Amino acid sequence: MDGDGGEPAAEGLASGNFDEVADEVRKMIAQGFVDGLVRRYEARFVAYAPHVEDVVYDQVEQVVRRSKEERIEDPRRLLVWLVRRRILDLLKRPPGRYGYEAEEGEDWDTPEVVAERSALFRAVKELVARWPNRRMRILTELFLDAGFHGEQLSMLDAQTIMREQYGEDMTYDNVKRTVNRGWGRLAAEASEIVQDFEEDEEAEQGER
Repeated sequence: MDGDGGEPAAEGLASGNFDEVADEVRKMIAQGFVDGLVRRYEARFVAYAPHVEDVVYDQVEQVVRRSKEERIEDPRRLLVWLVRRRILDLLKRPPGRYGYEAEEGEDWDTPEVVAERSALFRAVKELVARWPNRRMRILTELFLDAGFHGEQLSMLDAQTIMREQYGEDMTYDNVKRTVNRGWGRLAAEASEIVQDFEEDEEAEQGER
Protein backbone atom coordinates (compact mmCIF):
# COMPACT_ATOMS: atom_id res chain seq x y z
CA MET A 1 0.00 0.00 0.00
CA ASP A 2 1.06 3.54 -0.36
CA GLY A 3 2.06 5.66 2.58
CA ASP A 4 -1.38 6.80 3.71
CA GLY A 5 -2.93 3.32 3.79
CA GLY A 6 -4.87 3.95 0.59
CA GLU A 7 -5.00 1.96 -2.60
CA PRO A 8 -1.68 0.68 -3.95
CA ALA A 9 -0.46 2.91 -6.74
CA ALA A 10 -0.91 1.92 -10.36
CA GLU A 11 0.61 3.32 -13.51
CA GLY A 12 -1.34 5.52 -15.92
CA LEU A 13 -4.10 4.51 -18.31
CA ALA A 14 -3.44 2.83 -21.64
CA SER A 15 -0.44 0.94 -20.19
CA GLY A 16 -2.11 -2.19 -18.93
CA ASN A 17 -0.24 -5.45 -18.29
CA PHE A 18 -3.16 -7.86 -18.59
CA ASP A 19 -1.12 -10.94 -19.58
CA GLU A 20 1.30 -10.53 -16.67
CA VAL A 21 -1.48 -9.99 -14.14
CA ALA A 22 -3.56 -12.88 -15.47
CA ASP A 23 -0.53 -15.17 -15.08
CA GLU A 24 0.07 -13.90 -11.54
CA VAL A 25 -3.58 -14.42 -10.63
CA ARG A 26 -3.44 -18.00 -11.92
CA LYS A 27 -0.39 -18.56 -9.73
CA MET A 28 -2.14 -17.05 -6.68
CA ILE A 29 -5.06 -19.44 -7.19
CA ALA A 30 -2.86 -22.49 -7.84
CA GLN A 31 -0.65 -21.76 -4.82
CA GLY A 32 -3.64 -21.38 -2.51
CA PHE A 33 -3.13 -17.68 -1.82
CA VAL A 34 -6.68 -16.73 -2.83
CA ASP A 35 -8.27 -19.58 -0.89
CA GLY A 36 -6.10 -18.55 2.06
CA LEU A 37 -7.67 -15.10 1.98
CA VAL A 38 -11.11 -16.71 1.95
CA ARG A 39 -10.35 -18.91 4.96
CA ARG A 40 -8.75 -16.03 6.85
CA TYR A 41 -11.76 -13.74 6.56
CA GLU A 42 -14.31 -16.52 6.99
CA ALA A 43 -12.71 -17.36 10.33
CA ARG A 44 -12.46 -13.74 11.44
CA PHE A 45 -15.97 -12.60 10.41
CA VAL A 46 -18.10 -15.62 11.15
CA ALA A 47 -21.43 -13.85 10.63
CA TYR A 48 -20.45 -13.01 7.06
CA ALA A 49 -18.69 -16.27 6.21
CA PRO A 50 -21.18 -17.28 3.45
CA HIS A 51 -20.30 -14.09 1.55
CA VAL A 52 -16.52 -13.98 1.96
CA GLU A 53 -15.69 -16.27 -0.97
CA ASP A 54 -17.84 -14.13 -3.27
CA VAL A 55 -16.13 -10.99 -2.00
CA VAL A 56 -12.63 -12.37 -2.57
CA TYR A 57 -13.26 -13.77 -6.04
CA ASP A 58 -15.13 -10.61 -7.10
CA GLN A 59 -11.96 -8.68 -6.27
CA VAL A 60 -9.78 -11.22 -8.13
CA GLU A 61 -11.85 -10.43 -11.23
CA GLN A 62 -11.55 -6.72 -10.48
CA VAL A 63 -7.75 -6.91 -10.42
CA VAL A 64 -7.71 -8.68 -13.79
CA ARG A 65 -10.17 -6.22 -15.34
CA ARG A 66 -8.20 -3.23 -14.14
CA SER A 67 -5.00 -4.60 -15.63
CA LYS A 68 -6.47 -4.08 -19.10
CA GLU A 69 -6.24 -0.30 -18.59
CA GLU A 70 -3.76 0.15 -15.74
CA ARG A 71 -0.35 -1.30 -15.11
CA ILE A 72 -0.70 -3.27 -11.88
CA GLU A 73 2.74 -3.54 -10.31
CA ASP A 74 1.79 -5.77 -7.38
CA PRO A 75 -1.43 -7.77 -7.99
CA ARG A 76 -1.23 -9.54 -4.62
CA ARG A 77 -1.03 -6.32 -2.64
CA LEU A 78 -3.84 -4.75 -4.67
CA LEU A 79 -6.02 -7.82 -4.16
CA VAL A 80 -5.55 -7.73 -0.38
CA TRP A 81 -6.39 -4.02 -0.29
CA LEU A 82 -9.55 -4.50 -2.39
CA VAL A 83 -10.71 -7.43 -0.26
CA ARG A 84 -10.25 -5.47 2.97
CA ARG A 85 -12.20 -2.56 1.51
CA ARG A 86 -15.10 -4.84 0.55
CA ILE A 87 -15.05 -6.55 3.94
CA LEU A 88 -15.76 -3.15 5.46
CA ASP A 89 -18.65 -2.81 3.01
CA LEU A 90 -20.03 -6.06 4.44
CA LEU A 91 -19.76 -4.73 7.98
CA LYS A 92 -22.04 -1.82 7.06
CA ARG A 93 -24.87 -4.24 6.27
CA PRO A 94 -26.82 -6.89 8.17
CA PRO A 95 -25.67 -10.41 7.26
CA GLY A 96 -27.26 -11.71 4.07
CA ARG A 97 -26.86 -8.60 1.93
CA TYR A 98 -23.92 -9.42 -0.38
CA GLY A 99 -25.52 -11.17 -3.32
CA TYR A 100 -26.86 -13.76 -0.92
CA GLU A 101 -29.81 -13.98 1.42
CA ALA A 102 -29.39 -16.03 4.57
CA GLU A 103 -31.36 -19.26 4.46
CA GLU A 104 -34.27 -19.66 6.81
CA GLY A 105 -33.15 -21.12 10.09
CA GLU A 106 -29.56 -19.87 9.93
CA ASP A 107 -28.62 -18.15 13.15
CA TRP A 108 -26.80 -14.83 12.67
CA ASP A 109 -27.84 -13.38 16.03
CA THR A 110 -25.79 -15.33 18.54
CA PRO A 111 -24.32 -13.18 21.33
CA GLU A 112 -20.81 -13.66 19.94
CA VAL A 113 -21.78 -12.53 16.45
CA VAL A 114 -23.74 -9.53 17.71
CA ALA A 115 -20.89 -8.48 19.99
CA GLU A 116 -18.29 -8.80 17.22
CA ARG A 117 -20.33 -6.86 14.70
CA SER A 118 -21.16 -4.15 17.24
CA ALA A 119 -17.49 -3.75 18.17
CA LEU A 120 -16.47 -3.36 14.55
CA PHE A 121 -19.27 -0.88 13.92
CA ARG A 122 -18.18 1.19 16.93
CA ALA A 123 -14.62 1.21 15.60
CA VAL A 124 -15.83 2.56 12.27
CA LYS A 125 -17.98 5.20 13.96
CA GLU A 126 -15.06 6.30 16.16
CA LEU A 127 -12.90 6.67 13.07
CA VAL A 128 -15.47 8.79 11.25
CA ALA A 129 -16.06 10.93 14.35
CA ARG A 130 -12.47 12.20 14.08
CA TRP A 131 -12.89 13.57 10.57
CA PRO A 132 -12.59 17.39 10.50
CA ASN A 133 -15.11 17.93 7.67
CA ARG A 134 -18.42 18.33 9.52
CA ARG A 135 -20.72 17.69 6.57
CA MET A 136 -18.82 14.62 5.43
CA ARG A 137 -18.70 13.30 8.98
CA ILE A 138 -22.44 13.72 9.60
CA LEU A 139 -23.52 12.29 6.25
CA THR A 140 -21.24 9.28 6.55
CA GLU A 141 -22.56 8.59 10.05
CA LEU A 142 -26.16 8.86 8.82
CA PHE A 143 -25.61 6.24 6.13
CA LEU A 144 -23.57 4.02 8.44
CA ASP A 145 -26.34 4.04 11.03
CA ALA A 146 -28.98 3.27 8.40
CA GLY A 147 -26.96 0.39 6.97
CA PHE A 148 -26.19 -1.07 10.38
CA HIS A 149 -29.89 -1.20 11.24
CA GLY A 150 -30.92 -2.52 7.84
CA GLU A 151 -32.69 0.68 6.84
CA GLN A 152 -32.76 2.52 3.52
CA LEU A 153 -31.65 6.15 3.41
CA SER A 154 -31.93 8.08 0.17
CA MET A 155 -29.91 11.13 -0.81
CA LEU A 156 -33.12 13.15 -0.59
CA ASP A 157 -33.70 11.89 2.95
CA ALA A 158 -30.14 12.86 3.85
CA GLN A 159 -30.60 16.31 2.32
CA THR A 160 -33.72 16.86 4.44
CA ILE A 161 -32.03 15.65 7.64
CA MET A 162 -29.04 17.89 7.04
CA ARG A 163 -31.27 20.93 6.63
CA GLU A 164 -33.81 20.26 9.38
CA GLN A 165 -31.62 18.68 12.06
CA TYR A 166 -28.19 20.17 11.42
CA GLY A 167 -28.94 23.52 9.78
CA GLU A 168 -26.90 22.63 6.69
CA ASP A 169 -28.64 23.82 3.53
CA MET A 170 -27.04 21.59 0.87
CA THR A 171 -28.08 20.94 -2.70
CA TYR A 172 -28.91 17.40 -3.72
CA ASP A 173 -25.76 17.20 -5.86
CA ASN A 174 -23.63 18.51 -3.00
CA VAL A 175 -25.04 15.87 -0.67
CA LYS A 176 -24.29 13.16 -3.23
CA ARG A 177 -20.73 14.36 -3.82
CA THR A 178 -20.05 14.62 -0.09
CA VAL A 179 -21.42 11.15 0.58
CA ASN A 180 -19.29 9.68 -2.20
CA ARG A 181 -16.18 11.41 -0.87
CA GLY A 182 -16.97 10.09 2.60
CA TRP A 183 -17.28 6.50 1.39
CA GLY A 184 -14.08 6.92 -0.58
CA ARG A 185 -12.21 8.07 2.49
CA LEU A 186 -13.73 5.33 4.62
CA ALA A 187 -12.77 2.69 2.06
CA ALA A 188 -9.19 4.01 2.01
CA GLU A 189 -8.96 3.66 5.79
CA ALA A 190 -10.75 0.30 5.99
CA SER A 191 -7.63 -1.82 6.03
CA GLU A 192 -6.40 -0.14 9.19
CA ILE A 193 -9.63 -1.01 11.01
CA VAL A 194 -9.62 -4.62 9.87
CA GLN A 195 -5.91 -4.96 10.65
CA ASP A 196 -6.43 -3.68 14.19
CA PHE A 197 -9.08 -6.32 14.85
CA GLU A 198 -6.93 -9.05 13.32
CA GLU A 199 -3.98 -8.08 15.53
CA ASP A 200 -6.21 -8.10 18.61
CA GLU A 201 -7.45 -11.58 17.71
CA GLU A 202 -3.91 -12.88 17.18
CA ALA A 203 -2.85 -11.44 20.53
CA GLU A 204 -5.80 -13.10 22.26
CA GLN A 205 -4.96 -16.45 20.67
CA GLY A 206 -1.35 -16.09 21.76
CA GLU A 207 -2.45 -15.66 25.39
CA ARG A 208 -4.56 -18.82 25.40
